[in-house]
Amino acid sequence: MSEAALIRFPPRRASAIFVCEERNGDGWLAIAGPYGWLFASLVEAQREARWLSHNHGLPIREVSA
Repeated sequence: MSEAALIRFPPRRASAIFVCEERNGDGWLAIAGPYGWLFASLVEAQREARWLSHNHGLPIREVSA
């Protein structure tokens, strides 16, 4: 059985769409409020962030480690 990581996002009012590297460095996250999507590449996460930004009217913030 493989291990899974649970990432909790505290409920809060979203002020931006965040793009950041996954904890283990295995992927990239696009985060909007309490929701997050994991992607294999930074390009894919940025594409999703642009879509979310356009549809939710929020700016994009890229977080570096």
